[in-house]
Amino acid sequence: MTAIIKTIAVALTAMVLGSSQIAMAQTPTPAPTKITSALEVHNIAGDFLTFWDATQDKPMVERVAIFKRDVASKFPSFYGIERFGGKATWAFRDGTIETSINEFGPIRDAYAAKVASIDKALPRNTEVFMKAFPDFHPESPVWILHSLGEMDGGTREIDGKSVLVFGVDGMVKFHNKNVHDESAFFHHELFHIYHAPRLGPCAETWCSLWREGLAVYASSKLDPYASEDELLLTLPDNMAAATRAKLLPSLLALKALLMTKDQATYSDLFQFGGPKVSDLPQRRGYYLGFLIAQELGQTYDLHTLANMPAVQAQPLVAKAVDQLITRANLAHTGG
Repeated sequence: MTAIIKTIAVALTAMVLGSSQIAMAQTPTPAPTKITSALEVHNIAGDFLTFWDATQDKPMVERVAIFKRDVASKFPSFYGIERFGGKATWAFRDGTIETSINEFGPIRDAYAAKVASIDKALPRNTEVFMKAFPDFHPESPVWILHSLGEMDGGTREIDGKSVLVFGVDGMVKFHNKNVHDESAFFHHELFHIYHAPRLGPCAETWCSLWREGLAVYASSKLDPYASEDELLLTLPDNMAAATRAKLLPSLLALKALLMTKDQATYSDLFQFGGPKVSDLPQRRGYYLGFLIAQELGQTYDLHTLANMPAVQAQPLVAKAVDQLITRANLAHTGG
């Protein structure tokens, strides 16, 4: 998944727990706003825009309460605190709501344009995806919303089921001006909900590397003209090029971490913005995973790779890392 900003779960480790709470009205989950091919889609991104425009003259405390009543109530399981497993308080959540309200002004027009375009972009790209993967029968509902700074896109476990979320605020903030076509992004996220049940349960670092790298590889195959910007490999700080400049040490460090389940390792490989734990580029796991998928793509077609269970994929990933190390070492030594 391209949850490309530092997750709320990481931020929570540094927060000061508070106790204030403003009750959020509970309303029934709205019916799907649109059925996009095989997808059940709920689009409430425009509700945030309507709310923000209508409350600009109100005090912040009132705006937060109105947000909970008019927007969060439509997807309380996402906007509430229960999914954070006791690591969040309403004081923290209210803070993220307030921050999102305060920071919305400069992105308001771009957000509105994105809301208008996504109704066409998602169906179009779903159709392309289903032609490539005709056995795609998604069970995950799709929500399009303002994510309160959490993501541009990704899956979340909510109420016991996997949900694909597109955060329009994250799309605006993190898809830079060189992203002229977001097809690769949509295909990346759709691939996650195709791939997850086929890979099966898997928690080690190699699994995250394989999930994200193969999603990048799949989107590059479906969108062969996509740039590194459009594959989201330049975030942050021209990440792919920075990783290429340190490819051998990046691969050697990765080899030692493949079977770990360490959160700090995951954060360093797949997120950015938090404390640096090495001099290697943050979020490099996306690019390294892409290289691994490319390596295996020389032997297996995309559909075969996508349907490999974890027990089959794991030794192939490890072998690909060794092959990439050998090649990078030869390049490093001039061999």
